[in-house]
Amino acid sequence: MHKEGILGDNFKLLVTAQTQRNIDGFLQLAQMSAEQCDKFFIGKLSREYSVELIKNILNGFNPFSDELLDIIVKASNGSPAYLGQVLLYMNESGYFNFDGTTLTCLVDKDSFEPPVDLASIIHKRLEKLKAEIPDAYRALIYSAMLGVKFNLTMLQAVL
Repeated sequence: MHKEGILGDNFKLLVTAQTQRNIDGFLQLAQMSAEQCDKFFIGKLSREYSVELIKNILNGFNPFSDELLDIIVKASNGSPAYLGQVLLYMNESGYFNFDGTTLTCLVDKDSFEPPVDLASIIHKRLEKLKAEIPDAYRALIYSAMLGVKFNLTMLQAVL
């Protein structure tokens, strides 16, 4: 459902941890076991980090005017998940144009109303999937009901 060449493969997240010992950098944190950390947090992204995440998701592009960027970042409330999903939603809705070298946004601050929250973005994306590819939607819904572990035979039986 997404257009090729627009979305990058990497998402950067700000991760912090509370531990009983001093650590030097993310590598040491990554090597620690979960039992050695008291709490893990995914912190709110600042505007600067939100812009970096957007550029990372969009393969280095920032197609937004400052005004539209402010609207999107404010709506995200610093949530990297919201930013990722709203960019997927915008891409699937045809709000971007990629000519092979330049990515442009086809909506502006006056014509784009950001979804209220992450749940509403996911709901809109699922409704679009249901309308465009009903079999994929049904497979997704049934596989969600079956849980994390299921095999293809079981999925075929319920479809």
